[in-house]
Amino acid sequence: MPPTRLARIAGHALRAVWAYPTSACFSILAVALAICVVSLTEAATRGANAKIEEFVQWFGADAAFVAGGEVRGKPVGQRSETITMADWRAIRDGLPGVYDVSASRLARRKTFKYGSRTHETPALVGAMPGFTRAWNWSLAMGRDLEPDDEAGRARVCLLGEIPRRALFAGENSLGRQVRLDGQPYTVIGVLSERGFVSGGVSVDDRVVVPLSSLTRHYNLNPLYLRGIRLKFAAASDMDANIAELRRFLRRLHGLGPGQEDDFTVLTIQEIFNFLSVLRLGIQLFLVVTSAVVIAAAGFTAANLAYLNISLRRVEIGLLMAVGARRRDIVAHIVLELLILDLAGAVLGYALGEAACWLVNRQGLLVAVATWRTFGLALGLGLAVTLVFGLRPALAAAALQPDQALRG
Repeated sequence: MPPTRLARIAGHALRAVWAYPTSACFSILAVALAICVVSLTEAATRGANAKIEEFVQWFGADAAFVAGGEVRGKPVGQRSETITMADWRAIRDGLPGVYDVSASRLARRKTFKYGSRTHETPALVGAMPGFTRAWNWSLAMGRDLEPDDEAGRARVCLLGEIPRRALFAGENSLGRQVRLDGQPYTVIGVLSERGFVSGGVSVDDRVVVPLSSLTRHYNLNPLYLRGIRLKFAAASDMDANIAELRRFLRRLHGLGPGQEDDFTVLTIQEIFNFLSVLRLGIQLFLVVTSAVVIAAAGFTAANLAYLNISLRRVEIGLLMAVGARRRDIVAHIVLELLILDLAGAVLGYALGEAACWLVNRQGLLVAVATWRTFGLALGLGLAVTLVFGLRPALAAAALQPDQALRG
Protein backbone atom coordinates (compact mmCIF):
# COMPACT_ATOMS: atom_id res chain seq x y z
CA MET A 1 0.00 0.00 0.00
CA PRO A 2 1.45 3.40 -1.01
CA PRO A 3 2.48 5.60 1.93
CA THR A 4 0.21 8.46 0.84
CA ARG A 5 -2.82 6.15 0.79
CA LEU A 6 -1.88 4.72 4.17
CA ALA A 7 -1.53 8.27 5.57
CA ARG A 8 -5.00 9.19 4.32
CA ILE A 9 -6.45 6.04 5.90
CA ALA A 10 -4.67 6.83 9.17
CA GLY A 11 -6.07 10.38 9.17
CA HIS A 12 -9.57 9.07 8.58
CA ALA A 13 -9.11 6.50 11.37
CA LEU A 14 -8.03 9.25 13.76
CA ARG A 15 -11.09 11.35 12.89
CA ALA A 16 -13.30 8.31 13.37
CA VAL A 17 -11.89 7.83 16.87
CA TRP A 18 -12.81 11.42 17.76
CA ALA A 19 -16.26 10.95 16.24
CA TYR A 20 -17.18 8.13 18.63
CA PRO A 21 -15.78 9.23 22.01
CA THR A 22 -17.86 6.90 24.18
CA SER A 23 -16.75 3.65 22.57
CA ALA A 24 -13.22 5.03 22.30
CA CYS A 25 -13.11 5.71 26.03
CA PHE A 26 -14.35 2.22 26.87
CA SER A 27 -11.77 0.66 24.56
CA ILE A 28 -8.95 2.77 26.03
CA LEU A 29 -9.97 1.94 29.60
CA ALA A 30 -10.16 -1.80 28.83
CA VAL A 31 -6.64 -1.79 27.40
CA ALA A 32 -5.36 0.52 30.15
CA LEU A 33 -6.59 -1.79 32.90
CA ALA A 34 -4.84 -4.78 31.31
CA ILE A 35 -1.62 -2.80 30.82
CA CYS A 36 -1.76 -1.51 34.40
CA VAL A 37 -1.99 -5.02 35.84
CA VAL A 38 0.77 -6.35 33.57
CA SER A 39 3.00 -3.37 34.36
CA LEU A 40 2.52 -3.91 38.08
CA THR A 41 3.25 -7.65 37.66
CA GLU A 42 6.48 -7.02 35.78
CA ALA A 43 7.56 -4.21 38.09
CA ALA A 44 6.82 -6.26 41.22
CA THR A 45 8.78 -9.21 39.79
CA ARG A 46 11.80 -7.02 39.06
CA GLY A 47 11.55 -5.40 42.47
CA ALA A 48 11.25 -8.75 44.26
CA ASN A 49 14.31 -10.13 42.45
CA ALA A 50 16.32 -7.01 43.28
CA LYS A 51 15.31 -7.13 46.94
CA ILE A 52 16.16 -10.82 47.26
CA GLU A 53 19.63 -10.17 45.82
CA GLU A 54 20.04 -7.20 48.15
CA PHE A 55 18.95 -9.22 51.17
CA VAL A 56 21.36 -12.03 50.28
CA GLN A 57 24.22 -9.52 50.26
CA TRP A 58 22.96 -7.96 53.49
CA PHE A 59 22.68 -11.19 55.44
CA GLY A 60 25.94 -12.57 54.08
CA ALA A 61 26.80 -15.92 52.52
CA ASP A 62 29.26 -16.62 55.36
CA ALA A 63 26.83 -15.90 58.22
CA ALA A 64 24.32 -17.74 60.38
CA PHE A 65 21.90 -16.67 63.07
CA VAL A 66 21.02 -18.92 66.00
CA ALA A 67 17.65 -18.13 67.58
CA GLY A 68 16.16 -19.63 70.71
CA GLY A 69 12.92 -21.60 70.60
CA GLU A 70 10.51 -23.26 73.00
CA VAL A 71 11.59 -26.62 74.36
CA ARG A 72 9.02 -29.23 73.28
CA GLY A 73 7.29 -31.17 76.02
CA LYS A 74 8.01 -28.62 78.74
CA PRO A 75 5.29 -27.14 80.96
CA VAL A 76 3.30 -24.21 79.61
CA GLY A 77 4.72 -20.91 80.76
CA GLN A 78 8.29 -22.14 81.01
CA ARG A 79 10.84 -19.66 79.68
CA SER A 80 11.02 -19.95 75.89
CA GLU A 81 14.55 -18.55 75.63
CA THR A 82 17.05 -21.34 75.12
CA ILE A 83 20.06 -19.37 73.87
CA THR A 84 22.27 -18.02 76.66
CA MET A 85 25.39 -15.95 77.24
CA ALA A 86 27.13 -19.23 78.07
CA ASP A 87 26.32 -20.44 74.53
CA TRP A 88 27.77 -17.24 73.10
CA ARG A 89 31.01 -17.61 75.06
CA ALA A 90 31.30 -21.29 74.15
CA ILE A 91 30.81 -20.61 70.44
CA ARG A 92 33.23 -17.69 70.53
CA ASP A 93 35.93 -19.67 72.30
CA GLY A 94 35.35 -23.24 71.18
CA LEU A 95 33.72 -23.50 67.73
CA PRO A 96 36.36 -23.90 64.98
CA GLY A 97 36.22 -21.68 61.91
CA VAL A 98 34.21 -18.83 63.49
CA TYR A 99 35.69 -15.35 63.25
CA ASP A 100 32.87 -13.05 64.41
CA VAL A 101 30.30 -13.86 67.11
CA SER A 102 27.77 -11.29 68.31
CA ALA A 103 24.83 -11.58 70.71
CA SER A 104 21.60 -9.58 70.82
CA ARG A 105 18.28 -9.15 72.61
CA LEU A 106 15.07 -7.49 71.53
CA ALA A 107 12.48 -5.33 73.24
CA ARG A 108 9.37 -4.50 71.26
CA ARG A 109 7.25 -1.37 70.93
CA LYS A 110 9.32 1.19 72.80
CA THR A 111 8.67 4.92 72.53
CA PHE A 112 11.44 7.46 72.07
CA LYS A 113 11.02 11.20 72.57
CA TYR A 114 12.95 14.21 71.41
CA GLY A 115 11.44 17.52 72.45
CA SER A 116 7.81 17.43 71.44
CA ARG A 117 8.31 14.61 68.92
CA THR A 118 7.73 10.95 69.71
CA HIS A 119 8.23 7.73 67.80
CA GLU A 120 7.34 4.16 68.76
CA THR A 121 9.86 1.77 67.28
CA PRO A 122 8.78 -1.87 66.85
CA ALA A 123 12.32 -3.10 67.55
CA LEU A 124 14.66 -1.90 70.29
CA VAL A 125 17.77 -4.02 69.82
CA GLY A 126 20.35 -4.65 72.52
CA ALA A 127 23.59 -5.48 70.71
CA MET A 128 27.25 -6.07 71.38
CA PRO A 129 30.11 -3.87 70.11
CA GLY A 130 30.63 -4.07 66.35
CA PHE A 131 26.93 -4.34 65.52
CA THR A 132 27.30 -2.87 62.03
CA ARG A 133 30.26 -5.12 61.22
CA ALA A 134 28.45 -8.23 62.43
CA TRP A 135 25.32 -7.44 60.38
CA ASN A 136 27.04 -5.97 57.29
CA TRP A 137 25.15 -2.74 57.97
CA SER A 138 26.96 0.47 57.11
CA LEU A 139 26.55 3.74 59.00
CA ALA A 140 25.17 6.81 57.31
CA MET A 141 26.93 8.91 59.95
CA GLY A 142 28.53 8.63 63.36
CA ARG A 143 30.21 5.60 64.94
CA ASP A 144 29.37 2.03 65.92
CA LEU A 145 28.94 0.59 69.42
CA GLU A 146 32.33 0.11 71.10
CA PRO A 147 33.61 -2.11 73.94
CA ASP A 148 33.56 0.79 76.39
CA ASP A 149 29.84 1.34 75.67
CA GLU A 150 29.06 -2.27 76.57
CA ALA A 151 31.38 -2.40 79.60
CA GLY A 152 30.07 0.90 81.01
CA ARG A 153 26.39 0.22 80.22
CA ALA A 154 26.46 3.49 78.33
CA ARG A 155 23.17 5.13 77.40
CA VAL A 156 24.00 5.57 73.73
CA CYS A 157 22.10 4.49 70.64
CA LEU A 158 22.16 3.99 66.90
CA LEU A 159 19.06 5.21 65.08
CA GLY A 160 17.49 3.56 62.08
CA GLU A 161 16.47 5.87 59.26
CA ILE A 162 12.76 5.85 60.14
CA PRO A 163 13.12 6.94 63.80
CA ARG A 164 15.77 9.45 62.73
CA ARG A 165 13.33 11.12 60.33
CA ALA A 166 10.49 10.96 62.85
CA LEU A 167 12.48 12.51 65.70
CA PHE A 168 14.84 14.87 63.93
CA ALA A 169 13.41 15.55 60.46
CA GLY A 170 16.06 17.72 58.80
CA GLU A 171 18.08 18.35 61.97
CA ASN A 172 21.46 16.84 62.79
CA SER A 173 20.86 13.97 65.21
CA LEU A 174 24.44 13.17 66.26
CA GLY A 175 25.16 14.05 69.86
CA ARG A 176 21.51 14.79 70.65
CA GLN A 177 19.72 13.10 73.51
CA VAL A 178 16.51 11.15 73.07
CA ARG A 179 14.50 9.81 75.99
CA LEU A 180 13.46 6.19 76.42
CA ASP A 181 11.03 5.63 79.28
CA GLY A 182 12.37 8.73 80.99
CA GLN A 183 16.05 7.84 80.53
CA PRO A 184 18.31 9.90 78.22
CA TYR A 185 20.22 8.16 75.42
CA THR A 186 22.79 9.97 73.29
CA VAL A 187 22.68 9.37 69.52
CA ILE A 188 26.14 8.25 68.39
CA GLY A 189 25.28 6.98 64.92
CA VAL A 190 22.64 6.60 62.20
CA LEU A 191 22.22 3.34 60.28
CA SER A 192 22.07 3.51 56.49
CA GLU A 193 18.65 2.90 54.96
CA ARG A 194 17.97 -0.60 53.69
CA GLY A 195 14.34 -0.38 52.63
CA PHE A 196 13.53 -4.00 53.40
CA VAL A 197 10.16 -4.94 54.89
CA SER A 198 9.72 -8.15 56.89
CA GLY A 199 6.38 -9.17 58.36
CA GLY A 200 4.96 -5.74 57.53
CA VAL A 201 7.71 -4.01 59.55
CA SER A 202 10.58 -2.10 58.00
CA VAL A 203 14.07 -3.13 59.12
CA ASP A 204 14.88 0.58 59.15
CA ASP A 205 12.41 1.14 61.99
CA ARG A 206 14.73 0.19 64.85
CA VAL A 207 17.01 1.62 67.52
CA VAL A 208 20.15 -0.17 68.69
CA VAL A 209 21.59 0.23 72.21
CA PRO A 210 24.33 -1.66 74.07
CA LEU A 211 23.16 -5.09 75.24
CA SER A 212 24.16 -4.35 78.84
CA SER A 213 22.18 -1.09 78.77
CA LEU A 214 19.03 -2.81 77.52
CA THR A 215 19.36 -5.55 80.16
CA ARG A 216 19.80 -3.04 82.98
CA HIS A 217 17.16 -0.58 81.77
CA TYR A 218 14.39 -3.21 81.67
CA ASN A 219 15.76 -5.44 84.45
CA LEU A 220 16.04 -8.42 82.10
CA ASN A 221 17.64 -11.71 83.01
CA PRO A 222 21.24 -11.26 81.82
CA LEU A 223 21.67 -14.99 81.12
CA TYR A 224 19.36 -15.17 78.11
CA LEU A 225 19.67 -13.87 74.55
CA ARG A 226 17.39 -13.43 71.58
CA GLY A 227 20.04 -14.94 69.34
CA ILE A 228 23.64 -15.19 68.24
CA ARG A 229 24.98 -13.94 64.93
CA LEU A 230 28.17 -15.63 63.73
CA LYS A 231 30.38 -15.66 60.64
CA PHE A 232 32.49 -18.50 59.28
CA ALA A 233 35.89 -18.17 57.66
CA ALA A 234 35.16 -20.98 55.19
CA ALA A 235 32.05 -19.61 53.48
CA SER A 236 32.37 -22.12 50.62
CA ASP A 237 31.45 -25.05 52.90
CA MET A 238 28.48 -23.68 54.82
CA ASP A 239 26.67 -27.03 54.98
CA ALA A 240 29.54 -28.53 56.98
CA ASN A 241 29.80 -25.38 59.11
CA ILE A 242 26.10 -25.48 60.03
CA ALA A 243 26.19 -29.21 60.74
CA GLU A 244 29.11 -28.68 63.11
CA LEU A 245 27.32 -25.73 64.76
CA ARG A 246 24.22 -27.84 65.39
CA ARG A 247 26.27 -30.67 66.88
CA PHE A 248 28.11 -28.15 69.06
CA LEU A 249 24.88 -26.58 70.38
CA ARG A 250 23.21 -29.95 70.97
CA ARG A 251 26.16 -31.00 73.14
CA LEU A 252 25.98 -27.70 75.03
CA HIS A 253 22.26 -28.14 75.65
CA GLY A 254 22.56 -31.81 76.58
CA LEU A 255 20.21 -33.03 73.85
CA GLY A 256 20.13 -36.76 73.23
CA PRO A 257 19.80 -38.57 69.86
CA GLY A 258 16.01 -38.72 70.00
CA GLN A 259 15.44 -35.12 71.09
CA GLU A 260 14.67 -32.28 68.72
CA ASP A 261 16.69 -29.09 68.58
CA ASP A 262 15.64 -26.40 71.05
CA PHE A 263 17.11 -23.73 68.79
CA THR A 264 16.85 -22.63 65.17
CA VAL A 265 19.78 -21.99 62.85
CA LEU A 266 19.07 -19.59 60.00
CA THR A 267 21.36 -19.19 57.02
CA ILE A 268 20.97 -17.28 53.79
CA GLN A 269 19.84 -20.49 52.07
CA GLU A 270 16.79 -20.91 54.32
CA ILE A 271 15.94 -17.25 53.97
CA PHE A 272 16.46 -17.36 50.21
CA ASN A 273 14.21 -20.42 49.89
CA PHE A 274 11.48 -18.73 51.93
CA LEU A 275 11.69 -15.50 49.93
CA SER A 276 11.70 -17.42 46.65
CA VAL A 277 8.53 -19.33 47.58
CA LEU A 278 6.89 -16.08 48.65
CA ARG A 279 7.95 -14.39 45.42
CA LEU A 280 6.66 -17.31 43.34
CA GLY A 281 3.28 -17.16 45.05
CA ILE A 282 2.97 -13.43 44.45
CA GLN A 283 4.04 -13.80 40.82
CA LEU A 284 1.61 -16.64 40.22
CA PHE A 285 -1.26 -14.59 41.64
CA LEU A 286 -0.31 -11.56 39.53
CA VAL A 287 0.16 -13.62 36.35
CA VAL A 288 -3.24 -15.29 36.72
CA THR A 289 -4.82 -11.91 37.43
CA SER A 290 -3.07 -10.44 34.40
CA ALA A 291 -4.28 -13.26 32.15
CA VAL A 292 -7.88 -12.78 33.28
CA VAL A 293 -7.71 -9.01 32.84
CA ILE A 294 -6.06 -9.30 29.39
CA ALA A 295 -8.71 -11.75 28.22
CA ALA A 296 -11.45 -9.44 29.51
CA ALA A 297 -9.82 -6.45 27.82
CA GLY A 298 -9.51 -8.35 24.55
CA PHE A 299 -13.15 -9.48 24.53
CA THR A 300 -14.24 -5.97 25.45
CA ALA A 301 -12.21 -4.49 22.61
CA ALA A 302 -13.55 -7.06 20.14
CA ASN A 303 -17.18 -6.54 21.19
CA LEU A 304 -16.80 -2.77 20.99
CA ALA A 305 -15.26 -3.15 17.53
CA TYR A 306 -18.20 -5.30 16.36
CA LEU A 307 -20.65 -2.79 17.85
CA ASN A 308 -18.80 0.05 16.18
CA ILE A 309 -18.96 -1.69 12.83
CA SER A 310 -22.69 -2.35 13.13
CA LEU A 311 -23.29 1.33 13.90
CA ARG A 312 -21.10 2.45 11.00
CA ARG A 313 -22.29 0.15 8.24
CA VAL A 314 -23.45 3.08 6.13
CA GLU A 315 -20.09 4.83 6.56
CA ILE A 316 -18.25 1.67 5.53
CA GLY A 317 -20.58 1.22 2.57
CA LEU A 318 -19.91 4.81 1.40
CA LEU A 319 -16.15 4.29 1.68
CA MET A 320 -16.35 1.14 -0.42
CA ALA A 321 -18.68 2.85 -2.89
CA VAL A 322 -16.17 5.63 -3.56
CA GLY A 323 -13.31 3.21 -4.18
CA ALA A 324 -12.08 1.87 -0.84
CA ARG A 325 -10.83 -1.68 -1.19
CA ARG A 326 -11.27 -4.42 1.36
CA ARG A 327 -7.68 -4.14 2.54
CA ASP A 328 -8.26 -0.40 2.99
CA ILE A 329 -11.19 -1.14 5.29
CA VAL A 330 -9.11 -3.67 7.23
CA ALA A 331 -6.27 -1.14 7.54
CA HIS A 332 -8.75 1.55 8.62
CA ILE A 333 -10.26 -0.58 11.42
CA VAL A 334 -6.86 -1.91 12.56
CA LEU A 335 -5.38 1.61 12.63
CA GLU A 336 -8.32 2.79 14.75
CA LEU A 337 -7.67 -0.02 17.18
CA LEU A 338 -3.94 0.73 17.21
CA ILE A 339 -4.62 4.38 18.03
CA LEU A 340 -6.90 3.33 20.88
CA ASP A 341 -4.33 0.76 21.96
CA LEU A 342 -1.52 3.33 22.06
CA ALA A 343 -3.67 5.67 24.16
CA GLY A 344 -4.63 2.76 26.44
CA ALA A 345 -0.98 1.69 26.79
CA VAL A 346 0.12 5.19 27.84
CA LEU A 347 -2.77 5.49 30.30
CA GLY A 348 -2.19 1.94 31.56
CA TYR A 349 1.50 2.59 32.14
CA ALA A 350 0.64 5.78 34.06
CA LEU A 351 -1.85 3.81 36.17
CA GLY A 352 0.80 1.11 36.65
CA GLU A 353 3.27 3.74 37.90
CA ALA A 354 0.65 5.01 40.33
CA ALA A 355 -0.08 1.44 41.47
CA CYS A 356 3.67 0.83 42.00
CA TRP A 357 3.92 4.02 44.07
CA LEU A 358 0.93 2.98 46.19
CA VAL A 359 2.27 -0.55 46.69
CA ASN A 360 5.69 0.76 47.71
CA ARG A 361 4.16 3.33 50.03
CA GLN A 362 2.10 0.69 51.81
CA GLY A 363 5.11 -1.62 52.10
CA LEU A 364 3.18 -4.51 50.50
CA LEU A 365 5.80 -5.20 47.84
CA VAL A 366 8.69 -3.46 46.18
CA ALA A 367 7.74 -2.59 42.58
CA VAL A 368 10.35 -1.15 40.23
CA ALA A 369 8.89 0.23 37.00
CA THR A 370 11.26 0.91 34.06
CA TRP A 371 11.08 1.74 30.37
CA ARG A 372 11.25 -1.99 29.78
CA THR A 373 7.97 -2.19 31.66
CA PHE A 374 6.45 0.35 29.27
CA GLY A 375 7.82 -1.56 26.27
CA LEU A 376 6.28 -4.76 27.58
CA ALA A 377 2.97 -2.99 28.17
CA LEU A 378 2.95 -1.49 24.68
CA GLY A 379 3.88 -4.79 23.04
CA LEU A 380 1.15 -6.57 24.95
CA GLY A 381 -1.35 -3.93 23.88
CA LEU A 382 -0.39 -4.41 20.24
CA ALA A 383 -0.77 -8.16 20.62
CA VAL A 384 -4.22 -7.74 22.15
CA THR A 385 -5.20 -5.49 19.26
CA LEU A 386 -4.00 -7.90 16.58
CA VAL A 387 -5.49 -10.99 18.22
CA PHE A 388 -8.89 -9.56 19.14
CA GLY A 389 -9.24 -6.76 16.61
CA LEU A 390 -8.35 -8.46 13.35
CA ARG A 391 -11.54 -10.50 13.14
CA PRO A 392 -13.89 -7.49 13.45
CA ALA A 393 -11.77 -5.71 10.82
CA LEU A 394 -12.11 -8.64 8.41
CA ALA A 395 -15.86 -8.76 9.12
CA ALA A 396 -16.15 -5.07 8.19
CA ALA A 397 -14.17 -5.64 4.99
CA ALA A 398 -16.46 -8.55 4.04
CA LEU A 399 -19.52 -6.28 3.87
CA GLN A 400 -20.98 -5.66 0.42
CA PRO A 401 -21.43 -1.93 -0.38
CA ASP A 402 -25.11 -2.26 -1.26
CA GLN A 403 -25.84 -4.29 1.90
CA ALA A 404 -23.92 -1.83 4.05
CA LEU A 405 -25.75 1.18 2.56
CA ARG A 406 -29.13 -0.47 3.10
CA GLY A 407 -28.08 -1.16 6.78
